[in-house]
Amino acid sequence: MKFLGKIIIFIFLLLFSIGIYLSFIGLETKRFNDLIVKNINNINPKINSKINKVKIHLDLTSLSVKVKTKKPRIEFDGKQILLEEVRTSIPIIHFIKNNFLFNNIYILTKENSIKNTLELIREFENNPKIFLLNKLIKRGNIVIEANLNFNDSGNIIQDYVFNGKIKDGEIKLLNNQSLKNINFKFNVQHNKYKLKDIKLNINNLKLFSNNINVENKKSNFYVSGDFKNEEDEIKVSSLKNIFKNSILSNIKDVKLISDNNFSFYLNNKFKIKNLSIKSEIELINLSYISEQFKKNQVFENEDGRIDFVKHKIKVSYENEKILFNGKGGVSVNKITDNVNYNFISAKKVLTFNMEADIENLPIKINFLDYQKPKNQKATFKINGTHQTGNQTRIKNIILNHNDNYFKLDDLYLNKNFLIKKIKSLDLKFKNANDHTNYFLLKKNKKNYTISSTSFDATNLIERILTSDSSESSFDKIFENFNSRIDFKIEKLNVDESSFLKKFDGYMIFKNNDIYSFIVKSKFENNKIFNFTIKTDENNQKITTLFTGNAVPLVNKYKFIKGFSDGSLDFYSVKKDKKSLSTLKIYDFKLKELPALTKLLTLASLQGIADLLSGEGISFNEFEMKFSNEGTLMTIEEIYAIGPAISILMSGYVESKKLISLKGTLVPATTLNKVIGSIPLLGNILVGRKTGEGVFGVSFKIKGPPKNLKTTVNPIKTLTPRFITRTLEKVKKKN
Repeated sequence: MKFLGKIIIFIFLLLFSIGIYLSFIGLETKRFNDLIVKNINNINPKINSKINKVKIHLDLTSLSVKVKTKKPRIEFDGKQILLEEVRTSIPIIHFIKNNFLFNNIYILTKENSIKNTLELIREFENNPKIFLLNKLIKRGNIVIEANLNFNDSGNIIQDYVFNGKIKDGEIKLLNNQSLKNINFKFNVQHNKYKLKDIKLNINNLKLFSNNINVENKKSNFYVSGDFKNEEDEIKVSSLKNIFKNSILSNIKDVKLISDNNFSFYLNNKFKIKNLSIKSEIELINLSYISEQFKKNQVFENEDGRIDFVKHKIKVSYENEKILFNGKGGVSVNKITDNVNYNFISAKKVLTFNMEADIENLPIKINFLDYQKPKNQKATFKINGTHQTGNQTRIKNIILNHNDNYFKLDDLYLNKNFLIKKIKSLDLKFKNANDHTNYFLLKKNKKNYTISSTSFDATNLIERILTSDSSESSFDKIFENFNSRIDFKIEKLNVDESSFLKKFDGYMIFKNNDIYSFIVKSKFENNKIFNFTIKTDENNQKITTLFTGNAVPLVNKYKFIKGFSDGSLDFYSVKKDKKSLSTLKIYDFKLKELPALTKLLTLASLQGIADLLSGEGISFNEFEMKFSNEGTLMTIEEIYAIGPAISILMSGYVESKKLISLKGTLVPATTLNKVIGSIPLLGNILVGRKTGEGVFGVSFKIKGPPKNLKTTVNPIKTLTPRFITRTLEKVKKKN
């Protein structure tokens, strides 16, 4: 019995020692190699496994045998997947019965190509999603750690876990955009996918994410997570490839920080629905440059640049509705003021509202001659709606500055931002001439009325008279204006010293063009002012203007100085963008006309030049016949006759480019010698010594407006045309 006991103890110790050895040290063998290769080949004959020695361990706690192999590899279609370790466990009872049914399997891969890994997965499950994903992925590596458990039938239980990481991935999306430098860790469980520590680059825009979770819910995937970017300068060229919008071409510099959370559902056709995004953006700087800003009528902006600085912005997108709220600085010419704004976009309708405290920036409305100086506070508000591809409705625009206010209600713009209609425009402001203006425009059905107790049109008239545009400005402002405007202005300032009283009349517009314009008024000295535009049956536009006070209108032309007295009569016929006009001015004086003074001096007619610098030279009549087409004015004839001199000229003026005039200037003493029918005008002329014996001078004036060159040639014989015109004037006067 003692011997039997020793035998039992020995066997027990032997088995215990073997168990300890197998548990902690294990046993290397190649017995399982062929078995593992055979099982894999049974799954897919295309796959070939290369396995080194297999090491087995005994696990007494689970009564199973653990099988482990190092650095195996899988080969298929000329590709290979390198593995770091594969291990599994087999119940001892199955092991003893030589029935190698796995309980679980653990796989740790080395770093392999993502594309090769997807190709291997396709060998087991070839579906369109994996095929499409493999097409989108251009490069990158993957490491996978997999834990799989099996049931008694050898099928995988749905408690599997995949962990791993992606390194240096690149995906080309369906819209030809690229995601580069993709790096993240992942955890995959049944119907749940978690990504963390994500870094990627989309068109040089670096993005980061802490977590992105994907959950399989029936036929959809629910995706949620976050992404952000750190403070960095964003290249606008990268945004242009993402957002196909022409407005981006005007953006030059962008620097921002953003923190975003999102969620959406993705169906099996990769279509997104129920997208939700919440963002907080810190806009460090954004510069917007446009030629339109150089031409604006509000801020002086020579470089056309506006900077948006230090903006705090919150954006929310949900149920196809965008909420956008922000505040920050707007800088023009390095002068900054603050603005608050919010936008709501839903169902192709954008609702906007903006408020600004404008203190540092100066404001100019040039055509009204209004200016808000620096360091005076003004408030600005605008709100309205915009329909995508359709019209914009601006409900209100309000600008308040001290006792000045500008208020516009219900302005409708078409998709090209041309005015369709306006409900009212109410203005009260003090302009640069220290004149307080009142102006009210109101819509009455399809027509409009303008009323004012006092309005200073000094600058507005000057801009109209000196405008180079041959086209109606209404074409650039209105969509298709067809209305009548009745106006009643009690006092209309024409210049600093003259005004019209009871400036009443009406205008009729057809297709953005003035069809008729009738106004009758009087200056403060009761001199008449009548102005008409009428369109006849041949679609000719006939314009007439007569005023007994020519001074306020003539003085608008800065190159004429010292003009006094005189009445003005203007007649013009326009058709097909070409006009033929006649301008007459009667009984006036000129004290200073630089070009004429130079002529007189060069022609040695110093006596007349002296008159110009004294009380001025009188003229009985000035007549100009000319035509306009585009920016070209062709002067058929300018003829001026007076007691001291007479002038005959012709030529052309190409706006802002070239002036070319030629003509004849004759002192009245010479005319007396040549044409006896002209009464003797006395010794106010050149005198017996200065210019005696000279019938006149022939001259030419040519060159750019700011660099005119004048040449003079004294003549002994007057041209027949000059004599004919003089006789016509004398005969008419008599």
